[in-house]
Amino acid sequence: MSLEDLKEPPNFNPKPHFSFLVTELFTKLDLVNKDNLRNFTSITAKKQFIIDEFIKNWKHYVGLNIYPAARLIFPARDGRLYFIRDVGLSRLITKMYKIPKNSIDFRRVNDWKRNYHDYKKLNTDKKRLRTLSYILAQQISERRDVQPKGDEVTIQEVNDVLDKLASDEVESGSQQIELLEPFMRKLNTEELRWFLQIILKDATISPMESYFYRSWHPDAPQFSNVVNNLRAVFWRLTDITERLSESDLRVHLMYPFLPQLAAKPKLSYEEIASRMGNNFYIEEKIDGDRMIMHMKRNSEDKNDMHFKYYTRRCRDYSLLYGEDLKNGAMSKYLRYAFHEGVSSCVLDGEMVAWDYRRNVILPFGTLKASAVQEAVRHFTTEDAFSDQSAWPLFIIYDILYLNGVHLVGTKLIERRNALKRIIIEIPHRFELLETPIAHTAQDIEDAMKKTVLERSEGVMLKNVNSKYKIAQRDNSWVKVKPEYLEQFGENLDLVVIGVIKGVKNAYMCALKDTSDGDIYKSFCTVGNGFSNSEYDEIRRITEGKWHDYKTEPPPPDKVLFGSRKPDQWIYPEDSLVIEIKARSIDSELLGTYAVGNTLHNLYCRRLRLDKSYEECVTLQEYKEMKELNSMDAAKAQEVIKGNKQLGVKPSKENRLLGDAIAIKNVKVVSTLFKGLKFIILSGKVDSKTGDRISDTDIIKVVKKHGGIICTNVEPQSVVDRKIICVSEVLTVKSKQMLKIGIDLISPEWIFQCIRYNSILPIEPSLIFRSSSDKLVETSKRRLDEYGDSYILHVDEPIQKYAKRLHIVKEEGGAANRQGLVTLQTNASADFKSAGVDDSPIAYLFKDVKFYIVSLQSTPSWQTEGLERKIKRYFGEVTLALEDASFVVFTAFDKYDFAADQEGRRKAKEISSRISNEWSRSKKIPYIVDESFVDESIRNKVLVDPQDYKV
Repeated sequence: MSLEDLKEPPNFNPKPHFSFLVTELFTKLDLVNKDNLRNFTSITAKKQFIIDEFIKNWKHYVGLNIYPAARLIFPARDGRLYFIRDVGLSRLITKMYKIPKNSIDFRRVNDWKRNYHDYKKLNTDKKRLRTLSYILAQQISERRDVQPKGDEVTIQEVNDVLDKLASDEVESGSQQIELLEPFMRKLNTEELRWFLQIILKDATISPMESYFYRSWHPDAPQFSNVVNNLRAVFWRLTDITERLSESDLRVHLMYPFLPQLAAKPKLSYEEIASRMGNNFYIEEKIDGDRMIMHMKRNSEDKNDMHFKYYTRRCRDYSLLYGEDLKNGAMSKYLRYAFHEGVSSCVLDGEMVAWDYRRNVILPFGTLKASAVQEAVRHFTTEDAFSDQSAWPLFIIYDILYLNGVHLVGTKLIERRNALKRIIIEIPHRFELLETPIAHTAQDIEDAMKKTVLERSEGVMLKNVNSKYKIAQRDNSWVKVKPEYLEQFGENLDLVVIGVIKGVKNAYMCALKDTSDGDIYKSFCTVGNGFSNSEYDEIRRITEGKWHDYKTEPPPPDKVLFGSRKPDQWIYPEDSLVIEIKARSIDSELLGTYAVGNTLHNLYCRRLRLDKSYEECVTLQEYKEMKELNSMDAAKAQEVIKGNKQLGVKPSKENRLLGDAIAIKNVKVVSTLFKGLKFIILSGKVDSKTGDRISDTDIIKVVKKHGGIICTNVEPQSVVDRKIICVSEVLTVKSKQMLKIGIDLISPEWIFQCIRYNSILPIEPSLIFRSSSDKLVETSKRRLDEYGDSYILHVDEPIQKYAKRLHIVKEEGGAANRQGLVTLQTNASADFKSAGVDDSPIAYLFKDVKFYIVSLQSTPSWQTEGLERKIKRYFGEVTLALEDASFVVFTAFDKYDFAADQEGRRKAKEISSRISNEWSRSKKIPYIVDESFVDESIRNKVLVDPQDYKV
């Protein structure tokens, strides 16, 4: 029987009540614990018995159609979308039953996550207060005059209400209340609890879902993987004596399935090649959206084609990409993309965004916008995405079904040959992936050279004789990345000193400061990476040792927190050590943690029960580690308050970021910008602290100092010089300004004016984009021969040694090189005497060599400025590519087609030179843009070059 034949449900006699599902399955499973096992050997065994009994009774009293109940048993697998999560449901019930704000019940409903683990740890949790649905059901029950007995609502009625809740007819909160409130009056407390849990799409019988499938039919789990459709599974599988054929357990046309995934073994190239049988495909790893496309033709009308598009997680994107030849961003171009003999097929590939102006594949994040633009192109009179120049491109690398024949059991090499025979490529729309066959480790190494050349993520290696493994991660597919592309990170053993409660508890960890009396100072908060068993182990070790922070704060000479406080804290000697893995070091500018710095993108790798709290990393060890491994720890930052870095005495006026955030009611405090009108087109990144200031906060700062903010401004009024246009982001509006000849001034100009309490002339560093060279050439006159400002303050030692370094470099010679060493040796005292920390900043680029690449459109002053920045921090500019640690491209406008094309061409030439000389024993220079230098200076460490690739 094909799935298309499943038009009528199986035998289904009476209409079962919802209470039958609740009392015989949900509640029984929920009440099982180790204290009521009776004759069962384990909790799992008893739950399996309950499921078996429920299914037996269902088949006996109800019939063979369990699909209506399955939609409620497996809410996450059901296709209905309610767009209601825990916070939304809490607010809905609060409003529906008029629970007073600030009451105990209101806090109980809205703060349930904070108490989750306290309730969960109680094995005798008879009221099951660990779930939001039960808490809400209790609140509703307490507000009723009459309690329903149950048996009033059928399973079909529950499904009808949920169908309406998921429909377009019910959208607003008032409509949801109007639908749910009268229906919920019919449900008793236990039925309410499970009804609300179904709305939240929380599992009702977890973790017994897989067993339920097997108990209903032994082929159900595997069949579910290939169709991912509840109705198809439970309508098709009714007789346990009727087993599915091998073809039934393969791909089904127009139904989603979980695709095969690649393994990530850490093996040498030789070992990988050997495991592949020295016969494998090499594919470029594409940064796109994994997509499975289904196509079916009408047998009578070959042009009547129907399509389905599913992601790797079985999400249906058919509406976006097109269900037929008339609609969508992809299907409308595929009329002639298949050989005329193809009546149906299933293709596996990658959906990417193709930029037709620059002839490149764009990064993953641009795909959805490009697809929407292409989908609506023929239906709108005004293109809302006119600034975009991309459309979807489907790159195909596998075929799993053809004209009714399943190909998953066929060798990959045969599937590839079939693809070449049936697909008629449409350039930049619908293409086959180029897949050469390789045999040796040298072939993998050559592929890595190409990866370097094209700056891609890596390659996929696939055994030519491999069969497709649905819903599996198999070693016949392997992902390989060049060593230099692997992410760096920090691994630290830290002691837990606090907890922020929630469904997923977040633990605050500390570093021991040995220079301050062995105080444990808060450093980071980690909430990811914990398994349920690890949560239980932490609870077991720390049981009864926690202290409430509000009522019993910690002694500051023992445990110290920053502005972020935990719900509870613990003495280090009563706690445990956990190993933290983090992508990078970040900074907390407002003292969030007592250490000052914190970790970025972190998770728990494991509990270190073999270590005592005294063996955790100290603050001093951490600082040494950060300095020694500055190349590995990406984006390390340090707190800079005011302008202490430049030797300027901090003042209230200089702490602009704090002012911008703190201002709520803007009051004019000066007339600095009186008579000046501004249009603020973007926010900014503060050049000293690295924090972000929104455009709203900049507006507040301008108004605070007497400026006038203009909105909805006509471009001509800006041309007439009546308004100052401020931006440091190329938005649609800012690009319009540039097109009509308007200069964009960096927001930094505003803050510099406030700092000096004067309207400053424009210098090159304060220009974000100029429509001509006139403003730039004029502004250059305000710099001295070394590029230092005549107006803006520069530290005398930094300025002096930058100039002397420049002289030594220009004159050359052994004596002068020796003089340079003397300069670097003697400079430390001068820096320290000026109050400048020379270690992290003065020698930032010491022993680092830069190879600078400029475009034809790059003005000479910009290249010279980049050289000065490098030399100022004792870096070296080299003309020998083989000596370089970094290849730096001067900044250019990526939206300028000519500049972008030239930049790509030069980047490819540089990559080609590197590739030709590359070996696994030689370090590869990073190819980055100028912002890498700027961000390194701002952060006072070499930041992660991966974030600044050209």
